[in-house]
Amino acid sequence: MPVYKNSPGGFALVRKQMVRRVILLWLIIVIGVLTISFFTGPHNITNAIVTVFVGVVVLGLIMFNAVYKVIKQQKNKYNSFSLDIENDYLQLQSEGKGTTIAFKDIIEIAEDKYGNLLIKSASEPLMSISAQLESYAKVKEILNTKHGIVPLQTKDLFKKYPILLPLIVIACMVAVYVSNNKIIVGLSGISLIAIMIWGLYDVWTSPKYDAAMKKRSLWGIIVILSIGFTVYYKLFQQ
Repeated sequence: MPVYKNSPGGFALVRKQMVRRVILLWLIIVIGVLTISFFTGPHNITNAIVTVFVGVVVLGLIMFNAVYKVIKQQKNKYNSFSLDIENDYLQLQSEGKGTTIAFKDIIEIAEDKYGNLLIKSASEPLMSISAQLESYAKVKEILNTKHGIVPLQTKDLFKKYPILLPLIVIACMVAVYVSNNKIIVGLSGISLIAIMIWGLYDVWTSPKYDAAMKKRSLWGIIVILSIGFTVYYKLFQQ
């Protein structure tokens, strides 16, 4: 059987999708930072300059630097990807690592809204075949014959609407730092800390993230402690 690889020019679309999501997330964070600063900081030109510099420039540089590294990593995976479909199994290669999945072990092949095919099996972690694969239509037809392809369905509200979680996080953060109502601060703080702990747990237990990403995620512990201190101070010291 032929070996299928990703289209050389297809990564541009993948990169565009990633950058678009990051820009949207950055704008939400900037709005949150500006809102917190407006309600908690002194209203003078110095505070405005510092807020804009930190919220727009510094956060932007940090986020886009992180995204640049992720895009570089994803590009290496994309360019090294290959797919071999045999009678009884399919084999995926990426960055020198191979994964073989027998068709009898496949639980589901689902197509997401971008056309990517997600393969869930009993023996391996979730695998993805990019919509930018060369001869994509042919591969899709073969897989549909071998197992059947269904539209991706998810009951997880945050996966169905990815923008929802960042909005909730920013709203809770604004409530913690802006509100003086102890009930609002308490509920928002507990929700925010719970979401962040869940995020750390997901990063450390999911095979999707490499060791470098897991190491960087430890900075989240400092953020959690900072939020916890703020909530404690507002609830018991004011």
